[in-house]
Amino acid sequence: MSNVRVMFIGQGPSGFAEDRVVNTFHFHGSLAWDAGDSVACLAAVNDFYNGYTDGVSTQSRSLGEWISPWVARTAELRAYNIEDLRPRVPVIAPCPLAPAGSSSGLPEEVCLVASLVGASPVTRRRRGRLFFGPLVVTANHEASSTVNSGPQDVLRNDLALACKRLADTTLTDLDWSIRSIHPAENFVTIVGGHVDNAFDTQRRRGPDASTRTNWIAAV
Repeated sequence: MSNVRVMFIGQGPSGFAEDRVVNTFHFHGSLAWDAGDSVACLAAVNDFYNGYTDGVSTQSRSLGEWISPWVARTAELRAYNIEDLRPRVPVIAPCPLAPAGSSSGLPEEVCLVASLVGASPVTRRRRGRLFFGPLVVTANHEASSTVNSGPQDVLRNDLALACKRLADTTLTDLDWSIRSIHPAENFVTIVGGHVDNAFDTQRRRGPDASTRTNWIAAV
């Protein structure tokens, strides 16, 4: 079997590992792995971030343009053959992101979730989530006296279209999949999903406090 893991790695301005933004994708096929599988998966994930269209539906902008300027435009992709013994040696490819669609970003922990599902029965092990972000400030539809803030509709649509395009991509025998290790390692082909009109939080992406303001009550 061919089981490939692709990691998208975006780097924050510090250059330190704790400021990396990572999303993980799994691909599964019934044929034996060869080097072309990793190359094909890298190309598909690169298109997820940088592509616009599948020839029928077109995004308003690439997903890369929705990513905060806090993330360097010199992202990278790493593909691993999961069947290799550890330590696995990745195939590394650049993933240059388009310029951010705004010069400002939302807080780094703010993200938009793409929920992913396999075919029925949709149990807990047949669902997945992709935390997309950090995001440019224009991803937010600002609150008013009558409407709460939330992701722009065009962002929701762009993320949904990119997910559909990745799931529809023909990678020889490989399918974008949900990986589970319970009760044993297994892969479920992703057949659909949704993007809600509410932000989520990925707390590990938030910065640690660097200063504090103290106060003392008058006694």
